[in-house]
Amino acid sequence: MRNIKAILFDKDGTLMNFHSVWTKSIKELLQELSKMMPDNDNAYKELSASIGLHGDELDGNGILAGGTVKDIAEAFALILNKHSQDVELNDLNQWISSKMLLLTKKYITEIRPVSDDLEGLLAQLNKKGIAIGIATADDYLTTEVCLEHLKIKKYFDFVFTSDKFPYKKPDPSVLIAFCNHYNLKAEEVAVIGDTQVDLNLAKNAGAGLAVGVLSGASNRSQLEPLADIILGSVADILNKDDEFIWDSEPYNKEIS
Repeated sequence: MRNIKAILFDKDGTLMNFHSVWTKSIKELLQELSKMMPDNDNAYKELSASIGLHGDELDGNGILAGGTVKDIAEAFALILNKHSQDVELNDLNQWISSKMLLLTKKYITEIRPVSDDLEGLLAQLNKKGIAIGIATADDYLTTEVCLEHLKIKKYFDFVFTSDKFPYKKPDPSVLIAFCNHYNLKAEEVAVIGDTQVDLNLAKNAGAGLAVGVLSGASNRSQLEPLADIILGSVADILNKDDEFIWDSEPYNKEIS
């Protein structure tokens, strides 16, 4: 039996549906940016490809799937400056951050939890005495809007966002900060996410479990090399007997 006392969740694709908001929001942002360039259609495709979005297909290992707003800004700046747009990275970063917050609010009604009873699951974890937190590549204000909309903000005392800390996933300092917050050891934490970035965080920091979920940007073949367990979604954390899936026998990577 694993001595898991806490769970550190990713947000997009793990707690909430990634495609319901972010793909639509980023496409609108891309349309606005591409207007700055002479060949709008090709500019849109080039900017989109730079962050791992190809039409409606999302690269599970791309920047949009696992990167920060700053990562997106850096990718866009390279393209824009290549076409003589003379973009200042800090200005672009701030513009993207502000724009994504506005677009999140615009499409707020389309934000969906990955599980029909996500709030119920988090309440069960609380009753079991499991400490929970979020580590996301998103900015804090956008994250706050999402959590409030899903009515789950009250469950998270620890929320790690890329704009509030000097490091990002998969730097082990992310998990160390979570452990320090709750006075835990890394091996007492399960890290749950939908990308290799999340699972690499677990491995880099020596987490007790690296749990991949198929509810987001990545497929099984992308997650399998790094995951201790692969689940369909966070709804599968507890089995029908209300036991953690990692405490049931047997558990393996075929769980989905």
